[in-house]
Amino acid sequence: MSGTEERSGGFTPQEWFAYEMSKCAKYDREGAHYEADNLMCGLLRRLGYGDGIDVFEEMDKWYA
Repeated sequence: MSGTEERSGGFTPQEWFAYEMSKCAKYDREGAHYEADNLMCGLLRRLGYGDGIDVFEEMDKWYA
């Protein structure tokens, strides 16, 4: 299998991300954005974009 076909826990990385985002979408509007932000920030940190995420996390959010 190539890297893009490799599966972990039955999901490709793309499938895992879509699945996790669909779980976030089940919250109310404010909660969905909060959960989605956390998911994306965690993923981007693991991919090496921590400095940019630090800046993002310091920004004012329109949701609490």
